[in-house]
Amino acid sequence: MSEKAIAAKQVVVDEIKEKIENSKSVTLVGFDRMDVQEITELRTKFREGNSEYKVYKNTMMRFAFEELGYSDLIDELKGSNALIFSNEDSVTGPKVAVDYTKEGDEEKEKLLIKAGLVEGMVQSGDQMVAIPSLPNK
Repeated sequence: MSEKAIAAKQVVVDEIKEKIENSKSVTLVGFDRMDVQEITELRTKFREGNSEYKVYKNTMMRFAFEELGYSDLIDELKGSNALIFSNEDSVTGPKVAVDYTKEGDEEKEKLLIKAGLVEGMVQSGDQMVAIPSLPNK
């Protein structure tokens, strides 16, 4: 692989690391069976909640997780994945994702909450689903 290609990939890894470090929470979700229209609808909901839904290659996420010491998340990187960065508080991103999966449409089950990070601590998918139901600080 050329040095130029390696440098381009390192830029993406650094971007992921920076977003993780600057977010209140990060949610790893799988979206294997979602179409473009559904993803666009979901991105809009995240933007409205001051969160960001971003798709990266699993390899780039793996490198970022390893460099930040979150190797526990690497096992979840199977299939099509995205990261949800919650910038204002740790609840917003997971809440939008959980609400989306509960909208009553069986198609919404296409979004799978796999794991996440809250205040630097690795959380399971079930823990990320429970976050929106916790009382505010």
